[in-house]
Amino acid sequence: MRGNVQKDGKTWVCAEHWTAPHHNGYVEGWLKESDLLLIDLSDGEILFQDKAGENEFYITTYGTRCYFYLPGKEESEKLFGLIKIPAENAVIYYRDISDWTQKHMVYTFDYVAEPDIDTSNGVKTRVKFYIYENQLKVAWTSFEPVGNEHWEYLEKKAYEIPITENADE
Repeated sequence: MRGNVQKDGKTWVCAEHWTAPHHNGYVEGWLKESDLLLIDLSDGEILFQDKAGENEFYITTYGTRCYFYLPGKEESEKLFGLIKIPAENAVIYYRDISDWTQKHMVYTFDYVAEPDIDTSNGVKTRVKFYIYENQLKVAWTSFEPVGNEHWEYLEKKAYEIPITENADE
């Protein structure tokens, strides 16, 4: 469970349901669904409640907008290479509580070309989210050797995305 306290005495709570009890994000599990609740802290009243679907990773809320990350997929094959399934881009979008069914695209990451990180020699890439007052920083990192058999997460590319009520879609 994670949460996001707002200035107006309300809090968002996200209860995630993963496929593995000891998951490491999408590396060792798959997000089945999430329950999102907006709770008034003064009296405990539930002001909003709904679900996010499979792999919709809740990032944060700004006003009435809930921001999500949907991971992309690499190109794959089925039936011994007879059927090619194209890569899917990773996306950041929001849903507004006034119409929860609509997904409003904020940013798309070209799964193959963006960002361009050398993954040779066992380098593992990860995405990290940093939340600021009206901005989301999405940092693509790589876990790689830095000498003397030490490995560290190094930030390779970062994107700053506005998250305000009036941000362009």
